Amino acid sequence: MVRGSVITLRARVRARPNATTAVQLRVGSQTVGRTFVAHGTLVAEWHLAPMGAADSATTNAIPLDNNGEISIVAGSANSTADALTGAYAQIQYAYRTRASMLELLQPGRTDNIVGGAVDVGSDRAAVPALRAHLAPS
Repeated sequence: MVRGSVITLRARVRARPNATTAVQLRVGSQTVGRTFVAHGTLVAEWHLAPMGAADSATTNAIPLDNNGEISIVAGSANSTADALTGAYAQIQYAYRTRASMLELLQPGRTDNIVGGAVDVGSDRAAVPALRAHLAPS
């Protein structure tokens, strides 16, 4: 369990150097915060805090309310538009908020999701390698 008034979630995604890689954070099925896009490997970072916590305003943290699940999803393809529409990697974390404290259960549950064909040829990149780290800020 990771606890804090603000928690930093850092993800590292490894993909082919010539592939467009995208990674995003989702609460339920809704994308929140910034979607990171790069060629090949990238590192993304988000700050999370309970809804209404004083620290969230000063750290530009993404507010989380109630209890739920967050997911980091990462995909790669030949274009940004295709990066998350085919197969992608995912790590899910259960969370809960208590007053001004956020708690995330780790390790997260890791899956490869197939939303389309998983090709490793020239038209589509393979599912990228996704690793994440949680730490109180």
